[in-house]
Amino acid sequence: MSSSLKLLVICMSFAPAATVSAATQSPLTTENVKTTIDQAINNFEATKLDQWAFQISRYENEEGDETSSIERFNPQQADAARWQLLALNNRSPTLDEQIDFQQRKQDTETSISLRLSELIQTDSLVVVSEDKAYIRASFDVYLERLGADASKHLQGTLAFVKDGEFIEQIEITNTDSFSPMFGATIDELELDLAFVKINQSVLTQRIGLKMQGSFALFTEIDEVSSDVYSDYQYLGPCATKLRC
Repeated sequence: MSSSLKLLVICMSFAPAATVSAATQSPLTTENVKTTIDQAINNFEATKLDQWAFQISRYENEEGDETSSIERFNPQQADAARWQLLALNNRSPTLDEQIDFQQRKQDTETSISLRLSELIQTDSLVVVSEDKAYIRASFDVYLERLGADASKHLQGTLAFVKDGEFIEQIEITNTDSFSPMFGATIDELELDLAFVKINQSVLTQRIGLKMQGSFALFTEIDEVSSDVYSDYQYLGPCATKLRC
């Protein structure tokens, strides 16, 4: 599968984000759910990348070609050393592989990003179910990189935690085949995003992708990937107190 196609379909760089304190624990209604989700998105996107260290375990299977890596991000290091490659395909990486990894991170870290406010079209939110703990809602998806024609074949659902006032999970699936770029057809797409709240911060926990289709008629697209985030450490002001 071409790397450019993959970037068009999913360009993810979800980072930890600070949240405001909980406002009200009153049950949400259809009328105010859009405002509530908007606030949750704003809280998540109020991120300070220079205040968190974390680890990512990545796995990818493209047409049977499996790769894996363990990466560590530490914002207190110099720019070139913020990202460290700890393991590659279940072995220690060579020096050349570490240097290449850091260069690629410098080239892509700031340019490849997907915001929840871009992903979730809050005007289209519809409450699917509600109980004491969760609100589950569906929404239309728009991805600028895919364009309007491809985006209209995507549908999303989310789970909002009432007590913590944050989005815990997002699932995106396609309702029909679509073409993200010339010569490519995606027949099946499943994107699963999970988030966790640690103290008063909402952090990315998992990004999972399943994708099947074809490229240039003769090349099969069959990909499964997952990024699992762990070992979060707050390094911002008042780090010993977690928050000022």
